Amino acid sequence: MNRVQKVLEAANIKLASVASDVMGVSGRAMLAAIVEGNSTPELMADEREGNNAKEA
Repeated sequence: MNRVQKVLEAANIKLASVASDVMGVSGRAMLAAIVEGNSTPELMADEREGNNAKEA
């Protein structure tokens, strides 16, 4: 996990500041959205909110 965080931070992506677990459900959903090219703040917030609702 540290390697993933280091690579993301080298690319100026601070995912750890919004997702407590980068490799958790929300973190992986956000990573998938970034890979697909959907990296607007609104879409990232939707990914986080949607997955947290499923986990609760």
